[in-house]
Amino acid sequence: MDGSSPTAQGRHTPLWQPRILLVEDDANLMLLISMHMEDAGFWVHGVTSCRQACGVKPADFRLALVDYQLPDGDGLEILNHLRLAAPALPVVIMSGCDDSGLPDRVRTLGARAFLRKPLHAADLDRALSHLEASRLVGEI
Repeated sequence: MDGSSPTAQGRHTPLWQPRILLVEDDANLMLLISMHMEDAGFWVHGVTSCRQACGVKPADFRLALVDYQLPDGDGLEILNHLRLAAPALPVVIMSGCDDSGLPDRVRTLGARAFLRKPLHAADLDRALSHLEASRLVGEI
């Protein structure tokens, strides 16, 4: 055994490398977030829809970064699914939606944090540092 685990894309990732579920339908943003998270030492599994996100095994991940607006639903559906399937998994909702009540609403429903788009590297770094300290709370 080589200490790796097969992924959905057929690649292998070391079992020790922390995994992040990234749900984002914008291909460019997915690439930028993935590159940043991989540079920080995480392995990123990206999906582009609610259907795909609800088809993964949540226990395989240490963090879920979920876009609020997706082509086949919204991030709250994924949040609900993940809360039921893996209650301890930290979920961060990301959105560029102009709804001032959204950050409080997603935290009330169980998200650990809310990231407002457009995202900046510092936002992602704060999310990761809070994750590592097991203190991911509040709006980032």
